[in-house]
Amino acid sequence: MSSFLESCFQEHYPFYSKLTADEQQTLVLSSVLTTYQRGDFLYSCDDDCLGVLLVLSGKLRIFIQSGEQREITLFTTGPGEVCTLSASCAMQEISFDILIEAEEETKVLITPASTFRRLLNQNIYVENYIYRETTEHFSEVMWAMGQLLFTRLDISRMNASAPVPRCSPPRTSRSRGTSAVPERSFPAP
Repeated sequence: MSSFLESCFQEHYPFYSKLTADEQQTLVLSSVLTTYQRGDFLYSCDDDCLGVLLVLSGKLRIFIQSGEQREITLFTTGPGEVCTLSASCAMQEISFDILIEAEEETKVLITPASTFRRLLNQNIYVENYIYRETTEHFSEVMWAMGQLLFTRLDISRMNASAPVPRCSPPRTSRSRGTSAVPERSFPAP
């Protein structure tokens, strides 16, 4: 089984070759291969932090839920993709709860957050990888939130009879790389 896990890490974790032999062994020995059935829930919060999830097959849906049980899908992960937000407790900068559901039968390699926390603090390559993956997920989260907020805003505006005001970011002049919006000048102190 450990050779299977080693091959998974070599294939999916670009930092694996930069780990020491002890760090590689820690990663392999602490990770667990788990299969979830469609509809199974994996919860991640500060009290029960899952760890980093490497999806080997299937699909996971990562979402948040309101007190009224309304859900917002933040993103999904499929084969070969990693979910780092399930180990948010290993990163002090992140402090929110997510829920994870298997959308189909899904095989996942789970590495405990404590293992990644230790590797994150010891190895710059692991730190870089985790933060890069997390940043990519936040881009997906922000896109989902924008879709939710602006779609609802547009719908409510369409239902109103008042004209819809338009807001857009300043246009950039491609030739000069400067803003097409005039700059404001301020008097010298």
